[in-house]
Amino acid sequence: MNWLIPLGGIFIGWFTNVIAVEMLFKPKKPLKIFKWNFPFTPGLIPKYREKIVETASEGISSVVVDTVTGEGRHKIFALFNKVISNHWFTDIFIVESKRKQLYDALIESVITEKETKNVLNAIISKQLEKYDDVAFEKTVRHLTKESLRGIKILGGIIGGVVGLITMLLGAV
Repeated sequence: MNWLIPLGGIFIGWFTNVIAVEMLFKPKKPLKIFKWNFPFTPGLIPKYREKIVETASEGISSVVVDTVTGEGRHKIFALFNKVISNHWFTDIFIVESKRKQLYDALIESVITEKETKNVLNAIISKQLEKYDDVAFEKTVRHLTKESLRGIKILGGIIGGVVGLITMLLGAV
């Protein structure tokens, strides 16, 4: 029996998954052959960066709106109250019930007015766009380190199994 076949399968499976994982992040720019883009360039994340930012900012905006309208509403009101008290001498001028009305009106505008949601979304998008490709890649790699390693190892395992089956079938 030729044990080089399963060993080759392990290496090929692992190596192809390493390439696949790297293709998520690299290359950063499209590679050109004459006037045509080389297939699969730029990498998946750089290629769809704008869409990722757009989708993430919409999701974050929704979470913010959910927070100020849901269970977090009381914490946000406490923060709102603290800001008003710390920056203005309003205890005399704005009593607690009026502060609550002002806060409720503010939250209602965040929830119902499309322009307010658009401004919130634009602010978040602008901040996410400042997050450069290198920092973004570093964050994704850090958060998914174990999963990416697992993908590479799984490629080696599957390649080894295929190689072993090939070896055994060849011996028959």
